[in-house]
Amino acid sequence: MKKAISIAIVFLLILSECIVVYASIDDPMFQDWYVCVGISGYSYEGKTFEPGTRFQVCDYYDNVDKYGLWRNNSRSMILVTESDLNEFFIGDNDYVPAESGDKLDREIKCEIDSEDGLTLRNGPGRGFIAIITMPHKAELTYQYTYENGGYTWGFVQYDGISGWCSIDYTTPLEAAIEDESDKDKDKSGDGSTAQTEKGSNVVNIMAMLTVIVVALTVLAIIKMVRKK
Repeated sequence: MKKAISIAIVFLLILSECIVVYASIDDPMFQDWYVCVGISGYSYEGKTFEPGTRFQVCDYYDNVDKYGLWRNNSRSMILVTESDLNEFFIGDNDYVPAESGDKLDREIKCEIDSEDGLTLRNGPGRGFIAIITMPHKAELTYQYTYENGGYTWGFVQYDGISGWCSIDYTTPLEAAIEDESDKDKDKSGDGSTAQTEKGSNVVNIMAMLTVIVVALTVLAIIKMVRKK
């Protein structure tokens, strides 16, 4: 009975063209973790795997030339071609390129205001692999952004490492610089006003002295005329 069941199972597998040929465990290709990327994730047979979902290559199907990816070590498996693997998935040491996001018209400088630091990930989303934690007050620069999961992500570099972080937990440094510039302008404006007022006072004093001198001169002339 057991033998008949085994033969039936093998026969069904042959019919479905899903004979699994397991790779050698020593093959490094089948030990890497991959992360689903792309604007809308990856869809297979009506099921969509969101960007950031982690997969591990664990076996392959020789007769359909496709790779099998296991989702989070569960039994939920999808099949993707090698070209799909290159397009929709990235490895542990790779990251979603900056060009996947929206390019701003200029670079923005900012600093991390989270006291616990900020996680640098290899993609714009909380599901992507965490690379390092950047410290509080670390200064960053970004020009590409991506909206995902209710957060705005920026493509940054820190200590020579590239990746994505949520810029919602940063403070733009340009605003602080502009504020200081405004203060300087205000200060220079106050100085100019003071100098103008001081100049006006000097002119008024000189005018009064001139009037007094002219008046004294006129009085002196009148006295001289009366004596004659």
